[in-house]
Amino acid sequence: MACPPKSTLPHPERVPVGILAIIIALTSAWLGALLTLVLLPGMWFMALGVLIAQLIAPEPLMSWWTIGAIVGLAAVGEIAEFASSAAGAKQFGASKAGMTGAVVGSLVGALLGTVLIPIPIAGTLVGAVLGAGLAAAGAERGVAGRNWRESSTSATGAALGRVAAVAIKGGLAVVQALVVTVAAFL
Repeated sequence: MACPPKSTLPHPERVPVGILAIIIALTSAWLGALLTLVLLPGMWFMALGVLIAQLIAPEPLMSWWTIGAIVGLAAVGEIAEFASSAAGAKQFGASKAGMTGAVVGSLVGALLGTVLIPIPIAGTLVGAVLGAGLAAAGAERGVAGRNWRESSTSATGAALGRVAAVAIKGGLAVVQALVVTVAAFL
């Protein structure tokens, strides 16, 4: 009796793992982009998800250069987010104390906004923007000894800088997710 012809298809047990890897990559990409918009470390979540998908896939989903670019975008996003509140405050005349207050206030405000304004995404964003502005103004008044007009101008810059940070990092997260999506199917 002759043996049946060998199939050219991959082993059946490997196909689901490959599909699972693609699902992990795509889910982590777009969920990571969404998490970034609520000021969580979504870009790093995305990078980790892609790395896990790459490691479990029977064949590489994308090149290691692409994964390096995904990690690089996450690093650029963090730097942009960290610097934007301080840069906005500085652009509007803040002292170093005001710039530091903007960064710290943004982080604390995001946490408080999430708890005190229980509207998904909006609470975190409003908290971060208000926190950046209020902390910059407080630092300008209390530490730098500036008057209310100078303090409020610095606070406006810090708040606008925080809005810019969310937009920049959100845009980078979408680019990162698009890179993952395209690379997963090439």
